[in-house]
Amino acid sequence: MKKDSESFLTKQNNKSSIQKLLFTHHSSRTTFISFIIIFLLSLISSRAQAPSPLYSSTEIVVLPRDAAAVSTMHSMGYVTLSILPGSNYHLLKIRNGITVEGAISELKNSGLCHSVQPNFKLHSLSTVPNDPSFASQYHHAIMRCTEAWDFTTGSSSETIAIIDTGGDSTHADLSSRVVFASGIDILDGDSDPSEPITGTGHATMVAGMAAAATNNGIDIAGVDWSAKVMFVRVLDENGSGSDFNVANGIRKAVENKATAINLSLGEAIACTIDAIEDALLYARNSGIPVFAASGNNASEAVDSLVAYPANSLYAFAVGATTSSDTRASFSAYRTPSSLSGVDVAAPGDNVLTLSPGATTVSKSGTSFATPLVTAAAALLKSIRPEFSP
Repeated sequence: MKKDSESFLTKQNNKSSIQKLLFTHHSSRTTFISFIIIFLLSLISSRAQAPSPLYSSTEIVVLPRDAAAVSTMHSMGYVTLSILPGSNYHLLKIRNGITVEGAISELKNSGLCHSVQPNFKLHSLSTVPNDPSFASQYHHAIMRCTEAWDFTTGSSSETIAIIDTGGDSTHADLSSRVVFASGIDILDGDSDPSEPITGTGHATMVAGMAAAATNNGIDIAGVDWSAKVMFVRVLDENGSGSDFNVANGIRKAVENKATAINLSLGEAIACTIDAIEDALLYARNSGIPVFAASGNNASEAVDSLVAYPANSLYAFAVGATTSSDTRASFSAYRTPSSLSGVDVAAPGDNVLTLSPGATTVSKSGTSFATPLVTAAAALLKSIRPEFSP
């Protein structure tokens, strides 16, 4: 990428169920939408299909007509657990051998009560973390993350693979999330993908956007509060690497059970690379979505091509938006011939993230928009693990 960093550009093509949740296409016109709305709809749908109870299975709330009605209900087997102060509403335990629905029907038909309803369960809304810099992370508001967190904050059974430079696994806002596996440092051939101290810090910044430890009173909030972070080191301290090593890194992430793979790397070439294509297909066939940065060359007069591997049919290309929810000027968008264009976009202009050495930094680039979408996919997979590319 030449420089690091469309509110939701959309594109028709045959990708996965996850893609259908993350973008929409209206006729032939590219539209700008807030992706978290679509994500929330998917969460709401998943809750509807696998709901937690909306009300107690053993209690109902009634407003008896009089004291005689209360006595009659007691004789029928109902038990008063409590009476609402300042009123005559009774919390009843339903009698044995009947469901809540059956009890409501029975008492409504009996004429004993003015009102009969379930004892509904309510929940706190708009989960707001206590991380001190959360208010400075405008992307959470655009993505409506606090509403998504009312449904799920993720699961520790999910793993986000950051295929990039090595990361700072000792950072106070990341260390609790980082996991290690054999061979994930592709450059050194070992299990410690830490970046050299002279490095760019790119992977740490990317990981912070996706999964900084959240609600811990430190630094910033990640999109996913619970997923593990697996750094897979394929780029050197200057941020450069080979297609062979990138392909190896993708395969290593799949073998180590990543839930979603983040590729904040690439080059603006109008072709595919066979070794990486095969690795991307391997990930797809393993049920693991891959999200790749579209590139930062749109402001250059010579080109605005979506970078590879984002333009692969086996990856989701992520563009960048601004704080006003419009396409960032640098965010590449032009579709290479016969390849894929931008599928989805997220905030990536002057966004606050982590930096090596227990600090934070503001950065711009599709590199930093991409992990927001990767983490959203991990959130979604935490409640709908059957979803796959």
